[in-house]
Amino acid sequence: MKLRQMEDLGLVHRGVLDDRPPRALYSFTQTGLMIVRLGEPVFPYLRLHGPAAAPATQSPPVNP
Repeated sequence: MKLRQMEDLGLVHRGVLDDRPPRALYSFTQTGLMIVRLGEPVFPYLRLHGPAAAPATQSPPVNP
């Protein structure tokens, strides 16, 4: 399902190999490669700090 969504967004290309049984081969499009390159600096940070290190957004106080 995620690969289908990525294909719909133009991030990956799906090719079908003429094997027995038929197989799908996915590759990044130019747009997908650009997104991967932009995200590369984020991955080491998340490995070190995890998603919990991201600043939390606070909701404004509710006045009764």
